[in-house]
Amino acid sequence: MKTKIASIAVAFLVMSAAAQSSERALADIVDTALDNIEWNFEMSYAFDETSREDDETLVGRYDPTRPAGERWTLLSVDGRAPTDDEIDEYVAMKDFEHRDVGGDDDGLEKLIKPGSLRLISETEHAWTIGFDPQFDVDDDDEKFLNGLDGVLRVSKRTGALLLMDMRNQRPLRPIVGAKIKKMVMRFEFGPATRSGPNVLKVVDVVVSGSALMLVRFDEHERYEFSNFEYVGDRLPQS
Repeated sequence: MKTKIASIAVAFLVMSAAAQSSERALADIVDTALDNIEWNFEMSYAFDETSREDDETLVGRYDPTRPAGERWTLLSVDGRAPTDDEIDEYVAMKDFEHRDVGGDDDGLEKLIKPGSLRLISETEHAWTIGFDPQFDVDDDDEKFLNGLDGVLRVSKRTGALLLMDMRNQRPLRPIVGAKIKKMVMRFEFGPATRSGPNVLKVVDVVVSGSALMLVRFDEHERYEFSNFEYVGDRLPQS
């Protein structure tokens, strides 16, 4: 009996050690992938931004070498030339949205709950890793999002993060009387230029549900960043 108990104990310790080793390996993969992302690419790259929201497509250009207030240029609205009013509204909106450029250097990595990484699948090209999202439980606007499931995809060839996806598997209730049936937040990454850093390339957000059993909502926003040009060497030296 003692021998059998000892064997079980040894097997448990071996399995526990293997699990801890696996967790450390996944943590190393994810840490490396996140560390190699240039979250603040707006500091040294010019780029196009294509936004699709409310059946409207806007294409704009950002250039950090231009003076403050002139860095955003609206190129087109639904494929046509923009009006003066649309240009003024767009520039004001983008300046407000990007007023804190350079202030957040950890990007999305703070959303990954420590110790929650798990291997979902593995191919010759990539690891698909699950995680539990970690939002601010003291913020009523965020804490309900902890009901989402998260997935990361990391390239085996480059070690770069390819994808972060967070979505619900069951309805979410942010406030009394409101129900979110579907929520998807998807972030895709890729190299800014052939020799450039890994950057955010696509943001895709889908939210649908109902409020007070009467009002139904179905919203989809998508932002694509492209045509990156390194301009850091043309910025004024501080």
